[in-house]
Amino acid sequence: MTAREALRRAIQGDEIVVAPVCINAITARIIQKLGFSACYLGGYAFGAASCLTEPLTTMMEIVEAAQHIARRIDLPLIVDADAGFGEPLHTMRTMQEFEWAGVAGVHIEDQIFPKRAHYHKDYQEHVIPIEEMQMKIRLAVQARQDPNFVIIGRTDSMRTDGYDEGVKRARAYLEAGADM
Repeated sequence: MTAREALRRAIQGDEIVVAPVCINAITARIIQKLGFSACYLGGYAFGAASCLTEPLTTMMEIVEAAQHIARRIDLPLIVDADAGFGEPLHTMRTMQEFEWAGVAGVHIEDQIFPKRAHYHKDYQEHVIPIEEMQMKIRLAVQARQDPNFVIIGRTDSMRTDGYDEGVKRARAYLEAGADM
């Protein structure tokens, strides 16, 4: 079974998938040795490990790190694909690059791009219109070549617009084709 198949099966099951954060191949190997079923390359963690803020990291820097990790573990690797690194068409290319890198799945979020550093003074969360995020998801699904490559639609709207808006957006992202 491939890592993508394992992740697809796990998210369709009844168990919670715990995917600790890795920042490189050695931390991913440690996660694997500890017996976890998946690991996660987060944008914030990658930025911190690179001594950059997350908004300053590029798509290709994260893709290259993800590829390096994915080639050295047997676990599914889930990667933070930011806000798709741009407009809906950019998101399509982002999905292709991560899939070619060998990762099992990604999440894309409905924040504006370029991202803002949430830990800076006077930061205000901004999310894109729901229709724009749905288009990003549709194009991400269209770009997918392996049906087991998992696309996760993430919303940050609960911080800006409350619980009901978050649920509304999560449902809309599933309807647009996100796997979860």
